Amino acid sequence: MIWGIAADVLLYGVCLGLSLLLLVLSALSGADFDFDLDIDAPDHGLAMGSVGLPRYSLFNPVALLAWLGGFGGAGLIAHGAGASLLLGLLLAALAGLAISIVVFRLFVRLVLAGQGGTAHRLESLVGTIGTLAVAIPATGMGTVAYEIGGRRNTLAARTSDAGTLPRGAEVVIVSIDRNVATVVRYE
Repeated sequence: MIWGIAADVLLYGVCLGLSLLLLVLSALSGADFDFDLDIDAPDHGLAMGSVGLPRYSLFNPVALLAWLGGFGGAGLIAHGAGASLLLGLLLAALAGLAISIVVFRLFVRLVLAGQGGTAHRLESLVGTIGTLAVAIPATGMGTVAYEIGGRRNTLAARTSDAGTLPRGAEVVIVSIDRNVATVVRYE
């Protein structure tokens, strides 16, 4: 008991409250309250699937927020229904995961796919001029930065001739395969 409240109820309440607070802050401030988890990936926390749309990851902000809310809400319901502590935690975690997956899938279908989807945008990048944000070594990959619609984007890149290209070099995207651009120096 903490402050006269059962510890599990406090945990569920904090999770639910935190998810609601972050949801409200995100809605009120729009893009100003963006909390991408850029864990060394150029795709801003969105692991890309085979069709160019993000794959589910609990580290995605949308999925994490949905899990927190689902965990908290389901935990409070399980506690109210008289479930034991362990059963309540298990049910809350599973319900949070299920809600997280459903919300993430809806987000991808309704929001991202409605913007034309990454798959369509990737095809249209052939011929785009960009700048290397990360140098491309002879046998490796770097990152090309390009601008579309006034927004800077990045994409993993390799050269077409196994040569090296320094950071800051201007390049042209000549093809894209599995979310990796093949580039040549822009002359």
